[in-house]
Amino acid sequence: MSPRKRARVQSAAKGCVRLAIVGDVHGQYGPEDEAAIRSLGVDATLFVGDFGEEDVELVQQIASGDTPRFTILGNHDAWYSLTTLRPDFKGVQSQLDALGQQHIGYSSCTVPAANGPGCTVVGARPFSRGGDKWEKVAFFYKQLYEVESMEASAARVSDTVLKASQQGLPLVLMSHNGPTGLGELSHSICGIDWTRDAGDHGDPDLREALDDVHNKGSSIALVVFGHMHHKLNHRHGDGALRSMAVIDPATGTVYINAAVVPRVRPRASGEAVTCRHFVVC
Repeated sequence: MSPRKRARVQSAAKGCVRLAIVGDVHGQYGPEDEAAIRSLGVDATLFVGDFGEEDVELVQQIASGDTPRFTILGNHDAWYSLTTLRPDFKGVQSQLDALGQQHIGYSSCTVPAANGPGCTVVGARPFSRGGDKWEKVAFFYKQLYEVESMEASAARVSDTVLKASQQGLPLVLMSHNGPTGLGELSHSICGIDWTRDAGDHGDPDLREALDDVHNKGSSIALVVFGHMHHKLNHRHGDGALRSMAVIDPATGTVYINAAVVPRVRPRASGEAVTCRHFVVC
């Protein structure tokens, strides 16, 4: 890594901001999680989506929390709108209304820190299903965001990041799914594990945006996402797990997949203790 890139990474890692990341919820979130967030003492919590199948009530509950938080919705949060021939956008819109400015798809926000200048969080394309197929979701993104292609989505994300970078704060990018380019094996951080042939199930528009941002001289310290669950498909055997963190040696960007599912479970020891999954960074 060049001295310039190393300096950027060190600057972004001085401990000036503390974030909690909540991976795919899938209905598992309640008062105990709110108490845990308060006890963690974080500056903000980032939710990477998949609360449920357009579970408006749960999203409303989470949006009403009393600590700073930001969200990007996932494909399950548009489960019916993305999978029916005549989609009803009421559930999706109700979630967006509940979240308001907490939802940062194709937008950004500043997270002040208790002991430093904070960071800027940028949202990529929301509701991602992963992969390179645009045709089946084209109607959805055109209606909600006036985005008509992967290329247009990449440009929108890149423009948002570059504008946000003018604040001079460390950049954190959040997406429901990660980018392409992080591996093509079944256990790769965005690797296909549900078919015999493995492959890369990342978002190509996110990769294009990240490359464009880097080529224009800006640096992203951290990319957080979910979608690709940590336990691999049963065809790989019990206990087979996905790689959940990657560092790009060329840019210093850290990629974290927070999708540990289920995120609430009893301790393996059999004790009457419930474990709740968060990533803190």
